[in-house]
Amino acid sequence: MIPVRAIAAGLLLVAVAYGATVTWGLWPWITSGETPWVAAAVAVVSVPITGIWLAFREVRFGIKVSDLARVLQDESLRRAGELPLRPAGKPIRDEADVRFTFLMRDVERHPGDWRTWYRLSLAYRDAGDRTRARRTMIQAVSLFEAAHTWDE
Repeated sequence: MIPVRAIAAGLLLVAVAYGATVTWGLWPWITSGETPWVAAAVAVVSVPITGIWLAFREVRFGIKVSDLARVLQDESLRRAGELPLRPAGKPIRDEADVRFTFLMRDVERHPGDWRTWYRLSLAYRDAGDRTRARRTMIQAVSLFEAAHTWDE
């Protein structure tokens, strides 16, 4: 099986090659000095550049999240945030509410601990709330990075 990081790196490489090809093809427009052609070329070139930047951000975020998961796995704490699920894959509502209450209290008691935010993020993900899951995972990554900048 090909590692996810290798696939992501390959896709980014393809996106960069595409951006370079588009830029190369539009280079005569860019250097023409004629405002409409330059504006059109810049507009067209900005699309792959924006895509590459967004893809790079997402890949970097995914790598950071996998680093957190690896640390928690080493500490045997990874499963602590997961919600109990029905056979169909949906969370069991009553048990999920109890779990969320526990996880929220844990975050309130230890707001500077990235592990509590990570587990809460997993619970949000399991509940299908991707917006809150991402927001809490960003907080977990931020706290993790702040805690580990002194280690290096």
